[in-house]
Amino acid sequence: MAATDRVERILVLLPKNKRVIPVLIEPSAAFLLQQLEVKDSSDRVLLLAGDVNFCNIIVAVQVLTLSFVADQSMASAESESPHDIDGHENRSLMESEGFWVGLPSILGDCRVAAKRVMSAGCTVLRPHAKLWALNVELIGNCMTTIHSTTVLDFPMTAAQRFLPEGPYPLGDGRFSWVAIQHGADAKAGSLNIFDMNTGANQSFDLPGRPGFAFPCKSPGKFVVGCERSLGIFDTADGSFELFCQHVDADVQNTIINDGLVINDNLIFGTKDLEFNNEKAGLYLYRKRDKHLVRMRDDQICSNGKAIRYEPDGSMWLVDIDSPTRKIVSYPINIDSGKLGKPTVLVDLTNDEAVPDGAILTPEGKGIIVSMFLPKAAPVGQTRLYDIGTGKLLCVWETQGSPQNTCPAIVPHEGKLKLVITTAVENMSEADFKTCPNAGRLFIAELPLPYDSFVMPPVFPV
Repeated sequence: MAATDRVERILVLLPKNKRVIPVLIEPSAAFLLQQLEVKDSSDRVLLLAGDVNFCNIIVAVQVLTLSFVADQSMASAESESPHDIDGHENRSLMESEGFWVGLPSILGDCRVAAKRVMSAGCTVLRPHAKLWALNVELIGNCMTTIHSTTVLDFPMTAAQRFLPEGPYPLGDGRFSWVAIQHGADAKAGSLNIFDMNTGANQSFDLPGRPGFAFPCKSPGKFVVGCERSLGIFDTADGSFELFCQHVDADVQNTIINDGLVINDNLIFGTKDLEFNNEKAGLYLYRKRDKHLVRMRDDQICSNGKAIRYEPDGSMWLVDIDSPTRKIVSYPINIDSGKLGKPTVLVDLTNDEAVPDGAILTPEGKGIIVSMFLPKAAPVGQTRLYDIGTGKLLCVWETQGSPQNTCPAIVPHEGKLKLVITTAVENMSEADFKTCPNAGRLFIAELPLPYDSFVMPPVFPV
């Protein structure tokens, strides 16, 4: 982010005993008050830039230089502590014309530098209307937007809700998804097809645990990565014809996980069932010569794959090994089956949640990633990041379901919908009671042009 980027609005948190009072300041002079609990009554104050969601404060800026006196009088820099501000003085200040008229002109002069820190210690406001505000260091992302989602209301069994993943568009309002395993001790899962037009979900039992299922050119058939094999599943008769076996043959306790279709090829990874050991593979299956190529053998839980192209025409594989908490991209050569040196697109090292499934936005400039938060929490998140900068652009929240697993874009009735799968996996009974929507599927409007979307590829069988 350049040092000259403009900050369009500011949220000032004014200290008041053991609480702070947030004030949203915009050029329109509108403001919003709401009380938030804080742990102590120190003079730590946050300025937050961008759209505001009080439950999801993502960014903070630190005030560096005294530059503006709201009442137009020059007060000493050694004036009283913010602890001395009382409610009456706060109201007088916020109602004063100088406060609202002067502040917007400051916003355009803010100097912004990117650096992630979740909070900043700074003195913002003192008695007699002094404000420290000209030079501002942005910490994090200044324009994050929060979107709500809706639970897809259709009957789901406890088995289906344990670990849903891999939604994939099939046509207008239709998508497939997999239930990887039907319970903590289950060794099998299912392929599912949901129709938004009817609200019906068809479920097809599989002979093992599927990591992915993608539609084939032949109607009703899907290419499925199941346990350690690849095969074609036919929904018409329930048959499963294997064409590639012995994936990860030289290691134990791994199964196939996420993948993608590219032309007549499959790229997929495996996962260590203990989520601990660097032994899972990253594979290319070339259909033209029926050759399985292991491109990496040191992943833990291979997830979130997509193909993108550089302006020079070079092909890059977007890949997530979830425990690393990084979204990376490798140059890839299908003919040689080789990967180049990875580049980090998004670094989530300090995030509580781990990145799981991911897709690119239709124009290829953003990546939508579902975040798996392995604990009880009021909401879960699926996020949109800018690939070029790693900047967080927006968040979709799933109420009562913190473990988001995979996103998909599905066209429906002239609009684009975002479908998000979530999971019950790892939750105790107590956690599940506090997260009643865990394992459900969610849907949201995707604010992108309908004609920007191109259906993803099918496997040529």
